[in-house]
Amino acid sequence: MTASKQDPQRIQRKRTKGWRMPEGAVSVCRPSIWGNPFTVANLRAIGIEGPASALSRICVDEFEGWLAEPSLLPECVGPVNKASRQRILDNLPSLRGKDLACWCRLDQPCHADLLLRLANEVVA
Repeated sequence: MTASKQDPQRIQRKRTKGWRMPEGAVSVCRPSIWGNPFTVANLRAIGIEGPASALSRICVDEFEGWLAEPSLLPECVGPVNKASRQRILDNLPSLRGKDLACWCRLDQPCHADLLLRLANEVVA
């Protein structure tokens, strides 16, 4: 799929005075149902170290694996259950065509990119 003005995109939320989330955008931050349960803090708590961008990539990869296969629940996830996963999967169609907003920097890995891809996949 090539990018166009109509393609949904990830938006970085900001705390800047006067900034507002664009109309129609959906926040996928924690603690919403869309929030990534895999956190950099949890990785560090179990002894995984590295730059934040590398740890963020691990969190996104773990989130993707967990959505694809619930038995892939590593120890770093914390309190997550199958119901949380199923709620995300059941509600993915509601994200189709919408911009998704998260606090992650746009030049860093973010689970919102995964949600955008999954929600907007062309089903054959």
